[in-house]
Formats: sequence, structure tokens, C-alpha cells
Amino acid sequence: ENQQVATEKAELLQQQEEEQRLFEEKRRREAEEKEVQEQERQEEELRQQKQLEEEEECRLRELQEAEGKRRRDAEEDEKEELRRREQEEEQKQREMEEESRRRQEEDEEHRRRELEEEA
Repeated sequence: ENQQVATEKAELLQQQEEEQRLFEEKRRREAEEKEVQEQERQEEELRQQKQLEEEEECRLRELQEAEGKRRRDAEEDEKEELRRREQEEEQKQREMEEESRRRQEEDEEHRRRELEEEA
């Protein structure tokens, strides 16, 4: 009887140790799983942050390129306007010179006629 009680106690103790071992194994696996999930979450967070930064850099580059193009276009428009004004001025100058020559020729023609009439 004592032998049987001792055997049952030993089996019970062995069973409790096995249950304790399985329980600790389960807790260890859950802790590892939780750690892996946390690491994956942090990696995903980092990846998203990096993606946001890249998108922001891309938008900034596009804005800078657009601003540069706008500035170049404005400068080109300004140069074109200056060329147009210069051409208008040259055209006015030519017209004034042409008008002056025409008047001078008319005056000379008029004087020539007057001299012919007097003669």
C-alpha cells in the first residue's frame, strides 16, 4: 500500500512537472510570438515612415522643379516682352526717320518748284 501511494505520488508529481513544463513552454512560445509581432509592427511602422518621407521628398522635388520652370518661363516671358518692346521702338524709329525723309523730300520738292517758278 505504501508502495502504491509512493508510486501514485511519484506519478502525480511527474504529471505536475510535465504540466508545469508544458505551461512554461506555452508561455515562452507566446512571449516569443508577441516579440515577433512587435518586431514586425515596428518594421512595418518604419517602412511606412520611410515611404512617407520618400513621398514627401518627391513632392518637394516636384514643387521645386515646378517653381524652377515657372521662374524660367517668367524670365523667358520677360525677355520676350523686352524683345517685343525693342522691336516696336526700332519700328517707331524707322517710321519717324522715314517720315522725316519724306518731309525733307517734300520740302526740297516744294523749294525746287518755287525756284523754278521764280526763274
